[in-house]
Amino acid sequence: MEAQSSVVMQAVIYSCIAFSIVFIVLGGLTVVIYAMRIVTGSSTPSGPSSEVVSVPQAKVQPTGVKNQHVAAIAAAILASTQGKGRILNITPIPRQRTFSLETTRIWRTMAVVEGSSRRLAPSWKQQTD
Repeated sequence: MEAQSSVVMQAVIYSCIAFSIVFIVLGGLTVVIYAMRIVTGSSTPSGPSSEVVSVPQAKVQPTGVKNQHVAAIAAAILASTQGKGRILNITPIPRQRTFSLETTRIWRTMAVVEGSSRRLAPSWKQQTD
C-alpha cells in the first residue's frame, strides 16, 4: 500500500512540474508578444476592430459606379488600414484596354516556355493533367 501511495505522489509531482513548464512557456510567449508590440509602437492589437466606424457617403457618384463596388472598396480600405484609412474620391477607369504587340509576344513566349519546361522536367516531377 505504501508503494502505491509513493507512486501516486511521484505522478502528482511530475504532473505539477509539467503544468508549471507549460504555463511558464505560455507566459514567456505573452511577454514576447507584448514586447514586440512595444518595440513596433503598435498600441492596438492587429486583429479586426470591434468599433464601428461610420464612413460618410459621397454626395455625388460618377455614372457607372455601383454602390456595391463603393462598399467593397470602403471595406477593403478600412480592413487594411485598421479603420484609419479615408476615401477621398472614387472614379471609374476607362473600359478601353488595349495590349501592345510586345505584351502579347511576351505572353506567347512564356506559354511556350512553360509548356516545354513541363515536358523537360524529370519523370518523377512531371504533373499529370
